[in-house]
Amino acid sequence: MFARGWSPSDTQRRAFSLVVGLLLVLNPFLAQQFDLGGPRYEYTAAPVEPAGDSLDFAEDTRTPYGTDLRGVDCYLLDRPWTCYLEERAAVNGSVTVTTERGYDRPSAEFVHLEGGFYRRTATDIEDTGRVEYERVDAQTVLSAVSVTRARAPDPFQRAVREGTATSRHEYEAARFVRDGSNYYIVGPVGSDRGIDDRWTLSFVGTVLGLLVLRRGYRQSLVGDE
Repeated sequence: MFARGWSPSDTQRRAFSLVVGLLLVLNPFLAQQFDLGGPRYEYTAAPVEPAGDSLDFAEDTRTPYGTDLRGVDCYLLDRPWTCYLEERAAVNGSVTVTTERGYDRPSAEFVHLEGGFYRRTATDIEDTGRVEYERVDAQTVLSAVSVTRARAPDPFQRAVREGTATSRHEYEAARFVRDGSNYYIVGPVGSDRGIDDRWTLSFVGTVLGLLVLRRGYRQSLVGDE
């Protein structure tokens, strides 16, 4: 608490002006370094247990949805038409495609189709591509595609420990994470886009900082006279 009647000296005023001005001038660097006012992303971890051909989720848990799942296609996303085509192919056990330009192999080893999980095996023979489907149980999928908590991104690790986590780093795809003998599905559930036009505000702060520094410098010249 300041004593009654106290007022800062000229030296203190000059020092205050110089410090505030310097902070304002440096604010773009500080904003960049610490991502001040930038977007934040929320992640959640939901315990899962293999149950034959499916996965059981704990009741009243928030699970990621509407995102890719690393290593498994057609699971969390709204099912695109390609998933329905693959269901027809899985009924026959395989699909063969002939093309002169080649084709893109499936990005994930596993796919979730009506009734359960399948492992996809793709082979190329000259201008023919063949994809075979093998029915597998949920435990096989978890064992193959999950990563240990220590190897997961930092916000995913914190989500496993605490249930949810917020980070300035964006990870678009969900993942299965293994922690000891327990499995979790971890992924994004929301975001905060941060302050609009934060770089414009930062530029204005820099200009104000230069003006404050100029005022403090003039005060120091007057004080030295």
